[in-house]
Amino acid sequence: MNVDDNDFLLSIKHFIRLSTPAHNRKPVTVETGKCAVDLLRSLPSARTACLEHLGSVVNECVNAYILQVETDNQVSQHTSKLDEVLVDLKEVFSEFVRANAKSWNLIISKWVIEQLLFISRNYCNRKAVPPTATLSDLIHLWTHCGATLTLVDILKDCLGVMDERSNDSAISSLIESSVKCSPHFDWVLILIGTHLPNPVISKLLITGLKDYFRQKSNQPTPLSDVDKIPVLNSIIAMLCHLAGQFKEGLRNSMIALFKASLAPKATDQELCAIPYLLHLASSSQIFLDIVVTDLVDSVNDEVLGSLVSQFQTRRIPLMLDVNSFLGLSVHLLCRSSSGSYKVLNMLLKHGSCQGDSSSNQNIVARVCSQLVEVLLMDIQPNVHRLLCGRNISADGSNIIPFLDGVKKHKTELCEQYMNATDERMTWLERIISLLGLYEGETVASDILVHIFTHAETEQQLAQFINMQQRFEQYMVSLIHETVKKLVAMVTVTSSNAQSRVKFILNNFVRICRWEASDDAKDVIRCTISPVLRNYTNDLVSLITNEDRDVCDITINLFMYVSWPEHTRPVIALKLCQIIINYFITLLHVEDLEYVKRQVGKCNSLVDRLCTVQAHRIILIKYLMLSLTKECNRNLFSSSSSLSKSQISTDSHDNKCLLDQNYCKSAFHSVVSAKTAIFHAGVIGKGVRAAAFTASQHDKERMKFNTQTFLNILYRCASSEVVPPKPDEPQDCPQDTAIIIHTPIAMVMATTLIELVGIDTSYVGVIWPDVEYRQWTMERDLQVKRMFSEYPLLWDCLQMIADSRPALCHCSVIVYCLLGNILSYWETTRTDDPTLSPSQLLVSCRIITILTAAEFITAPLTLVGEILPMLTCYNIFTLLSAVWKFIKENLPHPEQFVAGEGGQAHRQYNFPRQYEGKYLVDTILQRNIEKFGNVYTKFFPENQHCNTVEMVDLTD
Repeated sequence: MNVDDNDFLLSIKHFIRLSTPAHNRKPVTVETGKCAVDLLRSLPSARTACLEHLGSVVNECVNAYILQVETDNQVSQHTSKLDEVLVDLKEVFSEFVRANAKSWNLIISKWVIEQLLFISRNYCNRKAVPPTATLSDLIHLWTHCGATLTLVDILKDCLGVMDERSNDSAISSLIESSVKCSPHFDWVLILIGTHLPNPVISKLLITGLKDYFRQKSNQPTPLSDVDKIPVLNSIIAMLCHLAGQFKEGLRNSMIALFKASLAPKATDQELCAIPYLLHLASSSQIFLDIVVTDLVDSVNDEVLGSLVSQFQTRRIPLMLDVNSFLGLSVHLLCRSSSGSYKVLNMLLKHGSCQGDSSSNQNIVARVCSQLVEVLLMDIQPNVHRLLCGRNISADGSNIIPFLDGVKKHKTELCEQYMNATDERMTWLERIISLLGLYEGETVASDILVHIFTHAETEQQLAQFINMQQRFEQYMVSLIHETVKKLVAMVTVTSSNAQSRVKFILNNFVRICRWEASDDAKDVIRCTISPVLRNYTNDLVSLITNEDRDVCDITINLFMYVSWPEHTRPVIALKLCQIIINYFITLLHVEDLEYVKRQVGKCNSLVDRLCTVQAHRIILIKYLMLSLTKECNRNLFSSSSSLSKSQISTDSHDNKCLLDQNYCKSAFHSVVSAKTAIFHAGVIGKGVRAAAFTASQHDKERMKFNTQTFLNILYRCASSEVVPPKPDEPQDCPQDTAIIIHTPIAMVMATTLIELVGIDTSYVGVIWPDVEYRQWTMERDLQVKRMFSEYPLLWDCLQMIADSRPALCHCSVIVYCLLGNILSYWETTRTDDPTLSPSQLLVSCRIITILTAAEFITAPLTLVGEILPMLTCYNIFTLLSAVWKFIKENLPHPEQFVAGEGGQAHRQYNFPRQYEGKYLVDTILQRNIEKFGNVYTKFFPENQHCNTVEMVDLTD
């Protein structure tokens, strides 16, 4: 700035006059401060006097701030203007640094450090700065002071433009000032450290190492004692504060310090880095986590060899007491959680490597094994003390951080334990047992489950038993929790994990077999077999597994696990479902001998369940429900229809048209009932596949399946007669007088209505008019299709009809079938009924069922014998007469009265003469050449009559 000599002279005189103390005038005022700043800007050579006076301005600002804090007063206007003077001073310093940074940086930084040091010393005993103030309190206090904050910003600006050497010198000066005024100057280092974290942290670590080395060299003490070194404690506090934001920088600096101590030409101070780092670890959890987590990663065979050499040559000072070193190491391990697993692995790895007694490897192995033993001896009493009183104290004194850190790696520890063959197995067994006892039954059972599910050899199963014994010293009911989890693993498992299910079941069988042997008598432990009995309902579900090996292993398991004597209703329901599913699954197996053998076992299970009436009902319902499943259709019938398996594609992108249409809409249309849709084919797939034609072998197998199914159905439904077993002659017991429980038959009737899916609001005994068929055509087609696809439904309907009056409860099915067949005979264009064999068979079956249920009387009960020899129109007229007869003589359950043998008979006065009777008589007489030999069977009362009233068949 260009100023003439007169201006310089006036500025100097003005500054001297204002700064000289006089009566009634303060030496430090806003005017004098601004005058000093202006003079410094215009005459830098007068910096000594200006900076000296500006130091007084800083002191005045700080003093005013401290008074404000102590008295809780507002900041005066005078103090605020003094702060503005310091802001102007900062701008002047910035101009000097930009103009000549090399010259001004050191001058400014030195003056700032002196001012900050003076403030820290001068105000350390004030009320606002109590002796008990922490580092965080000091930082909070001084960062709210405008003067100190301005000084720190000036120092940051100077350090920011310094070269590396000058920067290092300035930071060293700061640390020296901190050492001289510890701990009152620490807050300055923290604020500078946030600006230059790496250099400050590195310098602090080295300074702490120097102080530690000096103190230890002068007064050697055991390593296990935590020395009260004020400077070192202050450095530790600063490092901990900086680690909150710059932990990575602290980690790198500590690793560099550790590696420097391993150098061959390391100085005594550098060799002291290991005990120094251990001292830091014992002082703060932050250092402990770094030492245990990161420094352990740097330890390898070469590093351990160097440490052994340094111990042997006694080059490591202050570490002559190995026992103290081991004690401190174990103490630190017990306090560490983050890296405890890494340290444990390192100790186990090197502790089991025994070599030559004179080699470094053997020395390392002895030290590591000793560390493991001391560690276990230190943890074990703490765990047992916790087990005596399980409550955890609020201060966390009952927490063992080492086990907390190892808990996350319990799976890896179990795998190491199962694969260990040396002394590591003993160590791991003790560690895992202590971990399980410390964490409780949940973790202990998880450990047992992992060992059990991975035990492939007898030795590994023995390890499971040994671990169980250790746990059961304090957890008697642990085996119940373990078995619960194991059963859940085999019952709630995806289909792609069948090998795992078989593995667990096999281990169950092996353990139960061993428990049944004499070798298990001397082993004190809770056995698994009685516990498995409580999970019978879960294990029995495995009998229906798609993998036959799983079924066989489960059956073998039940050889050692007994069934519960009394079954609860919920469990019984599940058992019935599982057994029926297993039975149906057997019918799909091609090995006939295997099927016969397993069906016999299934029959024995059914017999046990049928001792309770409620179980019979459940079994009947599940048996009938299994009939209409798509996957079971080909077991009993060769008929087929368009199914999902026939229209599926290999590509997920090639969907059927219906699925593509569903994807275009926000929701699917839901119909109120099933619809009768006839498929001619699928777009893009061609015409509908031709009906399946069964071979002779297939027909024989279907006959076997049908008879086997009917046998077990009769076994469940009958009250006295037991049907033959599958290995006996497979003739259908049509002529056997089988008495079926009426409640069972009623259940079958209601279940049959559910199976066919009839959409009707009333399914009682009312029989509609024949014209009603036009309104139920779709429903009749649905019922007809169900009975065509699943022909065993006819046998079920026949069983219901035989057990009178059960058919009254499902008469809607009968008039659906009869109405459908009436429509067919009415609309057919041919006169020969033998051209429609399936419709003719349905007509005969309907007559048989109505006859067995006593819905009709003679001669209508006999028309089934002559239907194949009539015309289609005559069949229609006869079936219409049957419909009309039932309509006029409605059956009702109250009309049936129990007779001899438990069978009920209909007590109803049928009319002696009715239209159907005349119709049958007319048809027989008009075709007397065909039916002359059976006429007397239909009308035994007319065998001596010569004339009979004829009925007009054209009406």
